[in-house]
Amino acid sequence: MKRFAFPPWQRLSPRDRRALAVLLALLGAGLVWAVAVRPAWHTLRNAPAVRAAAEQQWQRVRALADEAQQLRARPPSATPDRAATLQALSQATEATLAQGATLHPQPDRVVVTLIAAPPPALAQWLQQVHREAHLLPLETELQRNAPDWSGTIVLTGPGLSAP
Repeated sequence: MKRFAFPPWQRLSPRDRRALAVLLALLGAGLVWAVAVRPAWHTLRNAPAVRAAAEQQWQRVRALADEAQQLRARPPSATPDRAATLQALSQATEATLAQGATLHPQPDRVVVTLIAAPPPALAQWLQQVHREAHLLPLETELQRNAPDWSGTIVLTGPGLSAP
């Protein structure tokens, strides 16, 4: 069997051939590292953090599902009266947003003016208003004034029907 010989390779001295072979082996090892080993190693190293984040998301989804199940299991309540709805809204606003919100009741809705409301407090307030006063945002016009929000939110719900 005749051995394949690359002509430029044949012209090199044995010492240069060995050096070139070592260089090609190192380049091949670097390529294997960059393409196969390094991405897999990175994935394995970050797996616990990714798993913890996924677990946290799963716990949040389970909590929301449990809350939805509890809401479905509750017997349907009678439509709350306007005074009780406004009282629940006022209490939620005072407890969560304090001086950062002003309520302007109208016949079938409430316009809430926000002044520098922190995002976590605003999110908590919206959840509390939905849960306790049974109100939902109908319109929003918010501006971000880093890091807070200002603007108006129009709320409506079954308890705000005209008296």
